[in-house]
Amino acid sequence: MKVFSIFALALALAAPAATFAASDDGGGVIQVRVSYGDVNLNTTKGATRLLQRLDGAATKVCGGRIISNPIDVEMARGSDCYRTTMENAVAQINAPVLRALYWRRVTTLAVNGR
Repeated sequence: MKVFSIFALALALAAPAATFAASDDGGGVIQVRVSYGDVNLNTTKGATRLLQRLDGAATKVCGGRIISNPIDVEMARGSDCYRTTMENAVAQINAPVLRALYWRRVTTLAVNGR
């Protein structure tokens, strides 16, 4: 089973392989495990599924812990923590289809002013 860990640690410090960091308000480290052994990263469908999982994990560790609160989620997704965590996760997993989907999404959001 393939599993990927996303962490959050204040100040974007270089982290060991396959770990990403940002801290919560109390100085603790939040870790969310993202499994992806059940998806085919060579397909758009599989890469999209993993991108959704990564988005949820990054949103959670970067402050959007209350998913029912759209303001929390939007602030988390607009943070440097989120951007860095997603970029590091996509780079670390190193799957071409995932990378292409992620950067297409980033480009679309930038064009739309987000």
